[in-house]
Amino acid sequence: MVTLADSVVLTAARACRRLRGAVDRFILVIDEIQRVPELIPAIKAAVDRRRDPGRFVLTGSSDLLRLERTPDSLAGRAVTVHLFPLSQGELAGIPASSIINYADTLRTLFLVMMIEPWTPNLTRCEVSRPKAVVVDPGLAMRLAGLTAAGLVPITGGEHLGAQLEGFIASELLRQQGWSSTGYRLTHYRDRNGLEVDLVLELDDGRIIAVEVKASASVRPEDLRGLAALRDRVGDRFIRGALVHLGERVLPLGDRLISLPVQQLWGHAL
Repeated sequence: MVTLADSVVLTAARACRRLRGAVDRFILVIDEIQRVPELIPAIKAAVDRRRDPGRFVLTGSSDLLRLERTPDSLAGRAVTVHLFPLSQGELAGIPASSIINYADTLRTLFLVMMIEPWTPNLTRCEVSRPKAVVVDPGLAMRLAGLTAAGLVPITGGEHLGAQLEGFIASELLRQQGWSSTGYRLTHYRDRNGLEVDLVLELDDGRIIAVEVKASASVRPEDLRGLAALRDRVGDRFIRGALVHLGERVLPLGDRLISLPVQQLWGHAL
């Protein structure tokens, strides 16, 4: 197997543009073939010399046949197989260890960041699993299949909740680098259904909790998680913010406020 993503191999392939020797004895796998489409005539000639199927496997991250530089379609000599992302059925059968490896790869590429759980042992039912945040909100919406038209009903779209939460989380992760107040960004959840989207634990141990709601209206039940966490934490809990798409900052009870999205980085906490 050779990959044309390797700069040395790429240079050699461009200089030679011919296939010799080993191609008549082994299966040759060429990755990123779209980088040197000039190899296609040589592959065609090798196939014409000997019509044994499966002698070449050509892979790439672009549709080779749609590139203007491709000199030949290999009609009658090649079969195209489209490799799509994993289906939900395939994902359901993936071992947990494999999913962890995939997540680690995405973290290595800085595509996602993991928000660790806040586990202060307030109850035995706390969930200790991290959750992933796509760092680029535009990429997150692309992956979710959202379009500009789909975002027009910004105060009521059912799909906006997770996107808005991810956007706010990514902003708070960025602010960790320059904020004059140090904090650790986490999330809280227990097995009884109590959940708070984001928990900021300050360097001195005090807590700011953030619940995200993709709506301009606020209902009493939206405060359930914040209020429960406040009561469990006690004096360490200094603020609970229900972040929404409205425009007013309003008190909502003991250490709880409603907060427009834009105020989250406007020192209103």
